[in-house]
Amino acid sequence: MRMLDKAIDTRMQRRLQQISSLPPEERHQILQLVDAFIERGQLKRRATQGERTNERLGERAAARA
Repeated sequence: MRMLDKAIDTRMQRRLQQISSLPPEERHQILQLVDAFIERGQLKRRATQGERTNERLGERAAARA
């Protein structure tokens, strides 16, 4: 693991520990926010993969014509 990766991982762990010490209501709100960002990223990746698939299909159709 690179030095920068370790620093980022350490910062992330520190933040997660701070979050875990918050009251349950606040932890729940933070987790909802994090979940929303994760879902958004997954949807973006799926959309990008779909665009690539459509491009490949278009190229194949053009090659056949």
